[in-house]
Amino acid sequence: LSLWTMQVMLEKKTEADDTLDDVIFLYRAIPGRSEGSFAYHCAAAANVPRAVIDRAVQVSRLRDAGEPVHAMDRSEADAAS
Repeated sequence: LSLWTMQVMLEKKTEADDTLDDVIFLYRAIPGRSEGSFAYHCAAAANVPRAVIDRAVQVSRLRDAGEPVHAMDRSEADAAS
């Protein structure tokens, strides 16, 4: 059993820039593990609303930091859309 991933080319943004990195999927399988999830990029390409993607990024960062994730209340959800 071995791990393979799709090769991608990343254009890194600066730490001050909170937007997503640009990702180019090269459609070539290479041995190894992925650098991370590119689900946000797939969602953006599928025209998922930006507010949904922003919330997913926020939840992901909280989970990575080991911090609790709380549900948004209705007023927060309405303000984000």
